[in-house]
Amino acid sequence: MKWFHKHSQKLGPMILYAAGFLLFIEWLRPLEDITTTTQVRVFTIFAAFCFLLSFFQMPFVVAFLLKLSGVLFIMHLMYFQAAPLFTFDWIAFMLNDSWQNLQSITQGQWWEMTSIFRSLLFFVLLWLMSYLMYYWVIQIHRLFSFFLLTILYLGVVDTFTVYDASVAIVRAFLIGFLAVGLLFMLRLRHRDGTYYKTSSLIKRAVLPLVVLILFSGAVGYLAPKAAPQWPDPVPFIQSAANGMNGNGSGVKRVGYGENDSQLGGPFVGDSGPVFRAVGEEFSYWRVESKDFYTGKGWETSIDSPYHRTSQDAVDLQMIDPSVEKAEQQVDIIMDESTAFPHLVYPTELRAVQTETPIELNINRFTGKILSTKDGQQNVLMRYTLQYDAPQFEKAALESVPTAGDQSMPIYTQLPEELPQRVSDLTQEITQGATNRLEQVEAIERYFSENGFEYNTQDVAVPGEDEDYVDQFLFDTQRGYCDNFSTSMVVMLRTLDIPARWVKGFTQGTYEETTSDGNLVYEVTNENAHSWVEVYFPGSGWVPFEPTRGFAGPSQYEEEVTEGPDFQPAEEEEAETPEEETETPEEEVQDESEEASVAPAGGGPTINWALVGQVLGWIGIVLLAVILIAVWITRRKWFIKYIVWKYKKREDEAAFTDAYDRLLRVLQSTGLTRQSGQTLRAYAKHVDTSLGNNDMSTLTDVYERALYFPSGSSSKENWGRYVGLWENLIRRILS
Repeated sequence: MKWFHKHSQKLGPMILYAAGFLLFIEWLRPLEDITTTTQVRVFTIFAAFCFLLSFFQMPFVVAFLLKLSGVLFIMHLMYFQAAPLFTFDWIAFMLNDSWQNLQSITQGQWWEMTSIFRSLLFFVLLWLMSYLMYYWVIQIHRLFSFFLLTILYLGVVDTFTVYDASVAIVRAFLIGFLAVGLLFMLRLRHRDGTYYKTSSLIKRAVLPLVVLILFSGAVGYLAPKAAPQWPDPVPFIQSAANGMNGNGSGVKRVGYGENDSQLGGPFVGDSGPVFRAVGEEFSYWRVESKDFYTGKGWETSIDSPYHRTSQDAVDLQMIDPSVEKAEQQVDIIMDESTAFPHLVYPTELRAVQTETPIELNINRFTGKILSTKDGQQNVLMRYTLQYDAPQFEKAALESVPTAGDQSMPIYTQLPEELPQRVSDLTQEITQGATNRLEQVEAIERYFSENGFEYNTQDVAVPGEDEDYVDQFLFDTQRGYCDNFSTSMVVMLRTLDIPARWVKGFTQGTYEETTSDGNLVYEVTNENAHSWVEVYFPGSGWVPFEPTRGFAGPSQYEEEVTEGPDFQPAEEEEAETPEEETETPEEEVQDESEEASVAPAGGGPTINWALVGQVLGWIGIVLLAVILIAVWITRRKWFIKYIVWKYKKREDEAAFTDAYDRLLRVLQSTGLTRQSGQTLRAYAKHVDTSLGNNDMSTLTDVYERALYFPSGSSSKENWGRYVGLWENLIRRILS
C-alpha cells in the first residue's frame, strides 16, 4: 500500500499511456493478413520497447542509443544472422543498401526499395510513434482523435480486405472508452488545484466506469444484429479497379483487355509501360478486330481456329496484292510487367524474327497472332517484325461505288433493336456522296464538325433498353475512342458498307533517335485505342480514325483533312493524341539548337542534374543537423518561450496564470505535489529541493491574491515578482 500511495500520481497516466499503446497495436495486427509482412510480433515488441523508454523519459542520448541498438539487433536477427553480431560488415552493407534506396526514392522509383530498407523505415516509424503517443496522451491529454481514427481504420480494413476485425473493433471500443473516461477523471482530479484521494477515485469512478464499459460491450457483442441496411460497397470499388475488359459499369483502368461485350463508363489513366518500338517509321499497333455488334459492345461471331504458320511466311490477307507497299522493319521490346502472349504489329505483317525458334498461330478472322512453344503459349519479350506499309491510291478507293455490298454479311451485321434514327442520321450525313470513300470520309468528319466531345470521365453507360451507339450519337455526344469507333462502324453498316472494329495501341511517345537513325517510341497502357477498318474491293481493309484529336494510321497518299472545328483531345487521360506528341525531327532540331549556343571553346560541360542532386542532399543533411540541434537544445528554447510568453503579459490574471504554469513545470520535472498536500507545504518541499525560499515567497503572494483580492493588485504583484518567477523557471528547467 505504501508503494501504491507513493506512485498513485503516476498510475493514471501509466494506465492511459498503456491504453494508447494497445490502440496502436490494433494498427499492427492486420498487417500479416493484408500485406506480405511476417514479422508483426517483432515490430510489436520493438514498439513496446520504444513506448516504455518514452514514458519513463530517459535522457535523450541514452534513449536514442538504446533504441538504435534495438533496431540494429532486430535487423541482424531478421536479415544478417549468418554474420557475427559485433562486426561492421553487415552494418556497412545495410548502410550501403539504405543509400541506394534513398537514391531510388529521389528518382521516384519507389518500387525498387528492398525489404531491408522497408523494414528499417518501419522501425523508424514505430520509433516516432512512441514520441507522438507520449505527447498526445501525457503532455496534452488528447486521445479521442486517435481512438476515432483507429475505429475508422479497423472498419475500412474489415470491409475491403480479408482481415476480420469483428473482435478487434470491440476490443478497440473497450480500450478507447476506458481511456477517454479515465482521461476525463484525471482532469476532474486536478480541477481547481484540488487532488482527490486515489482510493476514493478508484472506488467511486474508475470501477463503475470499467463495469459499465464491460457490461455495455458484452451486451453489444452478444445482442442480435439487424441485417445490413446499405448495399455492400465492395463490388463497386472492385469494379473501379478493373481494366478496360471490365463490364463497363464502374470506373475502369485504361489498357488492353479482351472482353468488350459491355462498353461505356469512365476510366482512369495508367501510364505503365507496355513495350518500346525501334524502327524507321510506324503508326498504329494492331492486336485484333471484332465483328459482332450487340448493342452494348463487341463480340466475335465466328469461333475461327488458329492456323499454325512459319515465322517467315505470315499472311493476314488484309491488303490486296495489287496495292503498292513499302517494306519496313521494327524491333518490339516488351515490358516485363505487362508482357502478353499475343503480338502487336503494324498493318500487313510478313515475318517475325526471334532469338529462338517459336511457332506462330494466326486467327485470320480477327487478325490475332499468338506465340507458342512446344504446344504452350509463349510470351515474347523481344522480337523483330518485317511488314509492308501499304500506300493506298486515292483514285482506286474513289472507284468503289456507293452501292451497298452484300457479299460480306458478317461485316454488315446490326442488331434488330438498333434505333431507326441511327440509319436516318447516316443517310443525312452521306447525302450527296458519289463513292464509298466520300461516304466514309463524311461519317469520319461528322464527329469533329458537330460538337462531339472527347472525354474519359463523364461517360455514360447504356441502360438495359438503350443502344450504346444511339446513346452516344443523340444523347451524350461525349466519350472516348470506343464511342467514336463503334459509332462509325455501325453507321457504315447501315449503308451496307463492310466495316469492323479494331483494337490495339496508338503510335506511342517519341523518346529518342538512335545513332543509326532509328526512332524509339514508348507505348504505355494509356495508348490503348480502337479505330475502324473499312473494306474497299481491289484495295482491302483500309483504316480510318473517327476519334477527335487522333490522326490515325496513314490511309493513302492524299492526306485526309479535318473539319473546321477540329480541336486536340484532352491530355489528362487515356489515349494520347499523336498531334500532341513532339515529333522526332522537332526534338532533334531543338537539341541541335541547344548545341549551337554552347561555348565554342570546347570546355567541359556542367552536369546540372548532378549538381542539383548534390545540392539537394546537402540541404537534407543541413536540415537534419538543424532538427537534431533543435531537439538537443529543446529545453533552452522551451525556457525562452515560457519566459517570453508570460513576461509580455500585463493583465490582472498574468500572475496567477504564471504561478499555475510554474506548478505544471514542477510536476513535469519530478517535484510532484502529493495528494492532500497544501500549497504552503508543497512550496517548502520545493524550496528544500532547490535550496532557497523563492517558491514560498511566490506562494504567499499567490494565496493573498487568490483569497484576498481586495489587497494589492495582481498586475502589480506580477510586475514586482516576475524576475523571481523567471529565475525559478530557469533553475528548474536548466
